[in-house]
Amino acid sequence: MRKAALIYNPSSGKDYHLRLHKIEAAAESLRAAGVESTLVPTDGAGSAGAQAQEAIRAGHDVVFACGGDGTVNDVLQGMVASGGEVPLGIVPLGTGNVLAYDLGIPNDPQAAIRKQMSFAARRIAAGRVDYRSKKDGSEQHRYFTVMAGVGADAEMIYRVSASAKNRFGQMAYNVEMFKLAFLHPYQELEAEYVDAASDERKTISTFAVAAVRVTTFPGLMGKFAHEAALERDDLRLVLTRTRNRALHAAYFARILARQSGPVPGIELVNAKEVMCRIKDPNSSAYVQADGEFLGGLPAKISAVPGAFRLLMKAD
Repeated sequence: MRKAALIYNPSSGKDYHLRLHKIEAAAESLRAAGVESTLVPTDGAGSAGAQAQEAIRAGHDVVFACGGDGTVNDVLQGMVASGGEVPLGIVPLGTGNVLAYDLGIPNDPQAAIRKQMSFAARRIAAGRVDYRSKKDGSEQHRYFTVMAGVGADAEMIYRVSASAKNRFGQMAYNVEMFKLAFLHPYQELEAEYVDAASDERKTISTFAVAAVRVTTFPGLMGKFAHEAALERDDLRLVLTRTRNRALHAAYFARILARQSGPVPGIELVNAKEVMCRIKDPNSSAYVQADGEFLGGLPAKISAVPGAFRLLMKAD
């Protein structure tokens, strides 16, 4: 690690000056370790990927995404597009910081840098979502690191505005999550997936699909998808095959109790890819990735082995 770019969104979240101070502190920690560091503010919404590519072309041999999972996701697009050789690091400054949490990266920016100085750059899979833009119906794709979801979680993200997220943080999501737990109609979906072990293609009916890459989420979600891991080359699918809200609650109760036993109507499988379609053409369902709303169905979620390098704990 000789030359690092620290990419951050200057208009994201509250307390801009405090956030900038934290990013400067992270850069100072890198410089103290002999690493040349450049702060790179994003030019606008969705520009971080292109700026990551520019930083790589300028000779930076590591790129740190400074922010939450949305910022990490934006930067990831450029890392994959550049061939994935230059590793991605994280300075967690967001609401959830799920990827950083799973990697054991502390929230303090200087401690986060010190921790990652001992990490190794490992080439791992990225998730990929092929979907239809809600704006114009065009075909789009996006890579992800944490999770992609179809159904209630995507509906939750669709409903939470950027202003509510900036003002209330995680609480905005929690309020909407509890509303959906009682009121969401759970539209029926068709999910066609390819089993990771057998390559068998299976088609099922379900009401929600979560394609998970991380082992542990912060807070109530915990080990939401038992056996999921960044080191794997597949997706851990959580398939909600029942509308029974008591069984949904039972599944989360198992998570809170740190148990991994089966719950009727909730199925977990390892898959290379899954195609999701809405059964009723008069209803709607959405897809999200890494907490960012993407668009509508149909959507294909897949794993792309060896897509990029990530700073992770050394073996």
